[in-house]
Amino acid sequence: MARLWRESIIARAVSDGRGTLTSLLEQTLLHATTGRAVKDSFNGARRLVALGSQELKELESKSESDEGRARIHTKKLWEYQYPTLDTVTQVTARHRNMGDMPMPVLDSIQWGEVGVRLYGGAKSSLPLTQPFLLMTQSVDDGVVPASDKGFWQLPANLHSSFHHIFGYEITSSGRVQAIATPDKEPILPIGFDQPLRILVCLAMGCTGERNDFEPGGVLGAARLLPHLMIATNKPVESVEGAITLTRNERTPHVSMGDDEMTPEIFSGLYTDNNDKTVTPDLPFWNILFDYYWTDPAPGKFEVVKRGARQRTSVGAVKYLREEVASGGPMGSWPAGARYVARDVTKFARQGEFDNIHMAPKMKLPFELLSRLPSAWKLNVPVAMAPFCAHDCLHTHWRWGNLRYDPFGWFNTNPKWVRGWSGGSATSPGSPYSEPGAPLVPCNQDVTLHLLSKRSFKYFARAHAPVVGEWQIIMHHGSAYAIDTNGLAEAVQGVLSALEGPPGNVSRGSWARFYWGLRYRTYLYNKVADPNPRLPATATGFKFAERLQMDATTLAKLRAL
Repeated sequence: MARLWRESIIARAVSDGRGTLTSLLEQTLLHATTGRAVKDSFNGARRLVALGSQELKELESKSESDEGRARIHTKKLWEYQYPTLDTVTQVTARHRNMGDMPMPVLDSIQWGEVGVRLYGGAKSSLPLTQPFLLMTQSVDDGVVPASDKGFWQLPANLHSSFHHIFGYEITSSGRVQAIATPDKEPILPIGFDQPLRILVCLAMGCTGERNDFEPGGVLGAARLLPHLMIATNKPVESVEGAITLTRNERTPHVSMGDDEMTPEIFSGLYTDNNDKTVTPDLPFWNILFDYYWTDPAPGKFEVVKRGARQRTSVGAVKYLREEVASGGPMGSWPAGARYVARDVTKFARQGEFDNIHMAPKMKLPFELLSRLPSAWKLNVPVAMAPFCAHDCLHTHWRWGNLRYDPFGWFNTNPKWVRGWSGGSATSPGSPYSEPGAPLVPCNQDVTLHLLSKRSFKYFARAHAPVVGEWQIIMHHGSAYAIDTNGLAEAVQGVLSALEGPPGNVSRGSWARFYWGLRYRTYLYNKVADPNPRLPATATGFKFAERLQMDATTLAKLRAL
């Protein structure tokens, strides 16, 4: 029965004309661009302009002096070094709010652990080394047009991008060797009488700034798209690969405007709220998140679970619900507040967490620190979320499903935050199609290995990849915050909600903004029970975390 099934897969692949190099290259990010041609070093089709060559520098210099360079989308932001085929280092991005200063974003990106598992359990590792390299291509200036099909549907300006194509042939004895005739088509000849062949595309995509990263479109961000694409000419049980991102240990700028940050880089893990009946008026943590871990310990997290169904934990978390009094000397201060239980629902395939932020933390100004209870001084510095706009690298493999709010900050699930759907545990489906779904093909399991507070490995295993078609790993990529002007309304709204004691603080507007998203300040005698764990201050104020959660609750929610 299994052989008949595999034979039918091969028959369909042959009839569809899969497996040619031309058809496979057309689906890559570099070949999705229009305008300047891709440069390559394969089969003499087009000439390669080597990365780092003087000719490429001259081309980049010319394009930077072209008319329209000042437009935000076309500005070239990313630079890096490339010491080996599977590694780039010293990744920087020019920050628009800091006079286009190159900000260190990553110490390194490393691709690896690529492998194929045959039916029956045998595994072959596929080294990303020179003997297996078939082709290198690069794009120094290109445009990806908006589309309704394929892998790359979001409009983008691509620059300083490349990919390497590797080819492997596995003999009947299990030996991995280079493809002997890489110029013969189809490069992946499909059929049971053919030796097993695998193509791997190691790709690095760099885009200009756009506001199509988070749901509200208020953050100007530049996408970084390191990814892997793997295709086979015969049915296999699974293919797999890993991409490791390591940030610089310290930020070079601890002062931004009237705010101060810690020099160290930290990681934070967050899980989005899926309650689509919620209408956020301000981006408070108790509305946007179901749970979070702002200082996670190194470890392994199952973040996308192939085949997992939707499930709910009743009354799993407690959130702060307010009763507001109008008029009088207190204005809009709450007449009462208490913690109320709320269900947590995880959608199909959703795992332990939905995203990771890697950034320094903000420091509260002294005027505010002096009013905090002594027990709370451990809660500073302040974690930046959900927007994480200051020297912050975002990696989201899923977004929540909140509906449109009256301020227009959270759109009704715009295309860029929709996930993959229409697939199954053995079929990838289509991207940009389902609100609340992971941004990961439906037949993949993804594990996040948090190696340190500034480094993680993203490991994916794709089950039953379609013969003759690419299986893509880390399609969603990451993004670096470039501009925060779109957040001005949100910042002012939150700070207005925090007016009054302990207000009247002139410095640290961003720190107070982030702090106010997570915590609430009350007059003690006006609060029913905001946080019984902490005493009131000498001046009668109480500080309550908007989402109440202990270590036991966090563990249960991760396991849900």
